[in-house]
Amino acid sequence: MPRIKLPIASGFYVSQSTPLADKRLVNMYPVIPQGGALSDAALFSTPGIASFASITATNSRGSIVFFDGLPYFVVGTSLVSLSINGVVTNHGVISGSIDVSMASNGVNIAIVNPTGASYFFTPSTGVLELSNSSPFLSFGQAETVTFKDGFYVYTTSSNFFSSSAKTVNDGKTFNALDFADAEISPDRIIKAHNNHNQLYIFGENTIEVFQTIATTGFPFARIAGASIQKGCRAPNSVHEFDNGFVFIGGDLGERPAVWKGIGSQAQKISTSSVDQLLQDSTPAEVLEARCFTYSLKGNYFAVFTVGKHTLVYDAATGQWAERQTGITDGNGFLPWRAAHGVLAFGKILVGDDRSGNIGSLDHDVFTEYGGKIERIISTQPFLDNGDAIYSKELELAMRTGVGDATTPNPQIRHDYSDDGSHTYGSEISKSMGRVGEYNTRVRWSRLGRIPNSRVLRWKTTEQVLIEIYALYANAEGTNSG
Repeated sequence: MPRIKLPIASGFYVSQSTPLADKRLVNMYPVIPQGGALSDAALFSTPGIASFASITATNSRGSIVFFDGLPYFVVGTSLVSLSINGVVTNHGVISGSIDVSMASNGVNIAIVNPTGASYFFTPSTGVLELSNSSPFLSFGQAETVTFKDGFYVYTTSSNFFSSSAKTVNDGKTFNALDFADAEISPDRIIKAHNNHNQLYIFGENTIEVFQTIATTGFPFARIAGASIQKGCRAPNSVHEFDNGFVFIGGDLGERPAVWKGIGSQAQKISTSSVDQLLQDSTPAEVLEARCFTYSLKGNYFAVFTVGKHTLVYDAATGQWAERQTGITDGNGFLPWRAAHGVLAFGKILVGDDRSGNIGSLDHDVFTEYGGKIERIISTQPFLDNGDAIYSKELELAMRTGVGDATTPNPQIRHDYSDDGSHTYGSEISKSMGRVGEYNTRVRWSRLGRIPNSRVLRWKTTEQVLIEIYALYANAEGTNSG
């Protein structure tokens, strides 16, 4: 009976027709080894979230790291900073409840509530103050802020304007004449972003690129010929990533997708499956989508949360995966609670979308603030030219002997679907090996006849390290003639 290797270490792809493909990859991610290895691809478990600090509040709204390395979060209505030991200092009240935009000129931090007030916070003095001068207010409702070449740049829905240089009143002075609007297209302005020292003004359907030409007055001018024929649909989806930036958007008349911008070019990085989930989301969910990026153990992740979905792109592999908080048992989707991640004190610190917790991503932690992490892997459909297959045995080549005092005999559960992922059969659990049982083999036998095609699925909530290197099957087909 032939023993064959089946593909398992690929990313998330759920087709609009689930019998075609219903590949789920929840709280796992693909890894491609460099050089000789046991397998050419593997699946590793995502990090847990360890508690770093806690604030009495409802949710995280934004974050930034000041030039001295100190992280600041807006949590609920509080602006807080965190020490290396997780000590929280509250610096005052930031109005509103939705995500804020934050930037720093190295002297102070600018904070914008897109539907309310704007602020300056000066760490050296501890003063939090409103930005409410007559020139500032004359531009209209500020919605986003960034920093470039000594100037803050703010956007409203119809224009963008600059502050004074940071050498003049610490960048807190404004002139009612220091503004511009989009020159190529009259579409609504969504966000300003600085990448590679170029100022990108994101509209709904186009992106225009500006450079600094002066040190006084309005300092920016558009770079001739530098534009991207894609716009942005979600201001908080714009983020630095992999020597460029990512965003959710599209051209005039296009439904939203995920793009990576470099220079004046944009490349689509979302699959048709990711596009489908974005396009099935409501316009409000897309508008409120957020992104943060981080690198860990050689992989570079961009984390997008849109409605009930958290989808993660890895630049190291070009693959997508899912993150979620909570237990679905493979039925439906839930978003991941982590938001507004920043690198500080050598840790990836993350805010929380449902509490005042600040956590740190940690591969040695197998819970999220003590709660279980559900990990799900489902494969592409397997078939043999439409002929029936007799499945004698499946084996997961994986790290075993991972039991410990908390989880002495960790289990992984297997079930399968023979009807295009509409229904699944009964689960069969197997041990991943008690502590030190490194030679444990994780195998399922007598899995019966596959009438046409079969989707295989594994699930676990065990609080142990999960590493899957390969999937093998002993199977034989029938010849229909």
